[in-house]
Amino acid sequence: MRRDRDNYLFTTHDLHAVIDAQGRALSEEIGNLANGVIQGTEEAELIRSLHDKYRLESLSINEASIEVEQADTEIDVSHDPMRLFATPGPHYIKGFKFTYYIPFSGDPDLFKCRPSTYSLMLPYAEIRGNNLIIEVDVENPETTNPDNQMQGELNRIKQSSDQVNEDIAPFNSGLEDRIISELKTRKDKLQQVNQAIAGSKYRMRTSEGSPTTYPTTSIERKTTLDVIISTAPGTKPVPVLTEKQYEHILGVIKNTANSFERSPSTYRNMGEEELRDVLLSQLNGHYQGKAMAEAFNASGKTDILVRDQDKNIFIAECKIWAGAKVFTEAIDQLLGYTSWRDTKTALIIFNRNKDLSSVLSQIPDLVKNHANFKRELERVDDTDFRYVLHHNDDKARELSMAVLVVELPS
Repeated sequence: MRRDRDNYLFTTHDLHAVIDAQGRALSEEIGNLANGVIQGTEEAELIRSLHDKYRLESLSINEASIEVEQADTEIDVSHDPMRLFATPGPHYIKGFKFTYYIPFSGDPDLFKCRPSTYSLMLPYAEIRGNNLIIEVDVENPETTNPDNQMQGELNRIKQSSDQVNEDIAPFNSGLEDRIISELKTRKDKLQQVNQAIAGSKYRMRTSEGSPTTYPTTSIERKTTLDVIISTAPGTKPVPVLTEKQYEHILGVIKNTANSFERSPSTYRNMGEEELRDVLLSQLNGHYQGKAMAEAFNASGKTDILVRDQDKNIFIAECKIWAGAKVFTEAIDQLLGYTSWRDTKTALIIFNRNKDLSSVLSQIPDLVKNHANFKRELERVDDTDFRYVLHHNDDKARELSMAVLVVELPS
């Protein structure tokens, strides 16, 4: 069985950094709660909503519900030290493939996080929905028990899962107290502002466009993806992201990116991948682990991929602005990641230049001059551009591309 390096578990992200990012995101959200939201929402509901959103869901493996499939296969034995070959190979023999489906609950992204204590012998499994997939190839099941091989791999996964759960336990157990404390701090600050306003001899001026009412709660809980099922003649039904949910995903990215500008000291030294991971963490706060990073799709590995029912429904690429050439290459890269069914995409540009206006002015022409450009849509705001492009291999097949420009502290 050939092993894809992306399916080695507990190695992609540092769990300590993920926990820190989750805590920073929580503090950022509480620190930006509007006066009307705090005053108009029951405190218990606000606490519960924040707790549900930011709690890290621990991993639990359901061994009692494991299922297995069996099929014939060919096994590459070219590197078997007990066999001698006159030619370099590859050399195959007939064998049997046993595919084990192991249900789990919890945040699947935690399987990609390296805990504080880990083994250099990394566990291996494919994550598919809420199942871990372990494949075992054997030449003769009578002499080599595939169940034993699977169990050995599963034991390593369980050992690392237990360590992950142990590492996130302090964050989860202290989460409610942290929320209560930070909410109190925010309330106290707002109360001081209100007192200052009340004591001023001048009438407060309301900014144009400022809301006069607030929803009873502005905290979004973890939610399932809002998709529709599309069926083309002669094809199987596939999930398709609705425009409403597409806008919500882009909104989560934009709201998270705004924190980069508001807290420059936190993000100043972060690189492209670290910034991407912060965005990913927030997406998974909403979509229960369905967003992933560095995932294979079409001709490469995309930065952010949101999946539903094992189908891709949103693809994004992150780049630090480095001029027109790199921007155009980023579009090519994004298009290279999209298969025919992928229709909702985004290009997230981090700008560390001082001249943001110059960057923004270049984007429309660069997109319009691209070979796949079809039409420009109405711009959402100064840093949110919208376009329709066509797929590389099918000019009639359209995809949406948002270009989100994020100003970073230099």
